[in-house]
Amino acid sequence: MIGALFTGAAEGGLKLSRGLVLGLVIAGLFAAAGLGFWRGMAAIERMVETARIEERASRDAHWRKEIAESNAKAETERARQAVEAAASSAAAERAIGSLTQSLIEWETRHAQTGADQNCISPERRDALNRLRGHRTGGP
Repeated sequence: MIGALFTGAAEGGLKLSRGLVLGLVIAGLFAAAGLGFWRGMAAIERMVETARIEERASRDAHWRKEIAESNAKAETERARQAVEAAASSAAAERAIGSLTQSLIEWETRHAQTGADQNCISPERRDALNRLRGHRTGGP
């Protein structure tokens, strides 16, 4: 075909100068190289995008796992604290019940001493002094 470009008009070919043909060939090579470069860059860009998407998915999965572990630890700690609070509450209820019973017994003993409403019997005075930590002596 290139030979046909250099043949004469009698043979039916075009007459082009050798420099023009060489320029067209070089331009074609540059166009092919440019097309190849463009396709290569597009392929690299697709690979980078795929790697970015995979890395983001991997990172998100890692942090979801970390958050789930942290939530499980927090839930375990909350459950432990709830059990501890229930035990403390039960102990406080027992202490309150015991103190209430002691008060009822004390008031019953006081009522049995025979003191009237306006005075304190000697037994109650001694009991109050004992509660305060004072020595009880005679009258």
